Parts: sequence; C-alpha cells; structure tokens
Amino acid sequence: MRWTHGPYVLEVIDEPTFTFGSADNVRGYAVELRLEPDGEPTVVRGVTCTEDGVVRGSVVVGARGGGVGIDPRTVACVADRCVVAVGDRVAALRLPELALLWHANADEVVCFGVLAAPDGRHVIAFGELSVACFGLDGVRTWTFGARDVLRGDPVLDGGTLEVEDVGGTRYRIDLATGRGRRVPGRMGG
Repeated sequence: MRWTHGPYVLEVIDEPTFTFGSADNVRGYAVELRLEPDGEPTVVRGVTCTEDGVVRGSVVVGARGGGVGIDPRTVACVADRCVVAVGDRVAALRLPELALLWHANADEVVCFGVLAAPDGRHVIAFGELSVACFGLDGVRTWTFGARDVLRGDPVLDGGTLEVEDVGGTRYRIDLATGRGRRVPGRMGG
C-alpha cells in the first residue's frame, strides 16, 4: 500500500517470509530493524521511501504481537516522519531516509493502526486493548483502556476520538487529556 507525504511516496508491504540477516530474502532493504532483540518477530513490514521515482530510504521492521493486514491506517505521516504500526508496536521513521527515531509498545496484543492527531504534534495508536497518544518525540502522553476488546475503526472528530468495544459500548476520548466517557449511539453518529 502507498502513502504520499509532500514529495515522498511511501510503500509498505508485509514480509512474512523475511529472515533477518539472510542474503536469501526476496527483497533487500538498506536497514533491518528488530524492535525487540529477544526472540523472533511475528510481524515484519518492509518500508520504502521514494522521491521523484528515486529510492531515498528502505527499511524492514520486525516486532512481536498480533498481525493485521496493511490498510490506510498502518501509517501516519506527521512533520518530517512517518509512524508505522508493526505488531504490538509503533515505529517513527525520519523521512526520507527512514532512520529510526523511536519505537514504543502501543498495545499489549496488537496495534491496529495510527492516526495523525489534528494538532500536528501527536499520533494516536489504537489497538485491541487500548488507545495511546504519543508526542512526535515518542513520549506517551496518555493511554485509554475500554471495558472490553476494541474493534472497528476509530473516528477523529475535532479534539476527540470515538472508539467502540466488542460489546457495542462506544467511548469518546478527549485527545488533550486521554479521558474517555461512554456515549450512546452508533459509531460516527
């Protein structure tokens, strides 16, 4: 899947057969990042950044945690970086060379994706058990946990984020504080 951010085009692909340190991989990357050095990653994603058709950076990133397919919320681009959901983590990569700036655990099980906060200074990572807000420096500013496993797509609405759990309970989270409250009705409604 591809994303455009300014002059850059990012492509992210799942690399389920990639072996770190091997010369026999189908695709090669300039940098290999294992976000958790102990044990084998369960999710591996390749990221390539091009500008005017020229590759400016490539990296393969591996982490533990549950795997989900790549979709539009796998990457959030903010300022001079892209933040990528990989397994249970998020990794911030500087554009265009894709140097690792920071990485953090986003959820205990799996990070479904990331969203750029409207303030342009934070990213929101949403997972199976929690929603977390990170500054562009990687500092976690808050975490919100629902009563049950989260599902579906979160909806940004100004300074709030709406999420729903598998029991159908909907929450509206204040992006500045991370405080959430139950709200009636269906998602986005």
